[in-house]
Amino acid sequence: MFTQYAVYLHTIVYAPPTALAKLVLLLFYVQLQNQARWFRWATYATMFINIGASTGILLASIFACKPIALGWDLTVQGTCINRPALYEATAALGVIVDLLIISIPVPMVVRLQMSRSKKAGLILMFVLGSMYVLRSPHPMIQCSRA
Repeated sequence: MFTQYAVYLHTIVYAPPTALAKLVLLLFYVQLQNQARWFRWATYATMFINIGASTGILLASIFACKPIALGWDLTVQGTCINRPALYEATAALGVIVDLLIISIPVPMVVRLQMSRSKKAGLILMFVLGSMYVLRSPHPMIQCSRA
């Protein structure tokens, strides 16, 4: 029974901290006070996508089953949404937001007044950082109903 509670709570507790961590990075971008209109627009648009997707994932996780108790008590009769699809959507939205966050500063790096090799090295650091972020296995626990 504890495992069922853990699976249900894990899916709910996962979305807010992940969204807030990404939001902190985007707020750092806002603090850079880059006056370029595209930079501000891209940062705020990514914030909107991040908060919207995370809110949707959170609500879908909470209200995944009807009645809600079916999420942790398999003896209750009812129906649930396709949870593996929810986990895949969560992963896909996470990757999309990560790519947006990583790609926002790249045009600024390209315009820096430094040698091409230094620019390439800086962009390579972004790519390596993104590979580290995106290579992590998806933390959602998938379970099947007995």
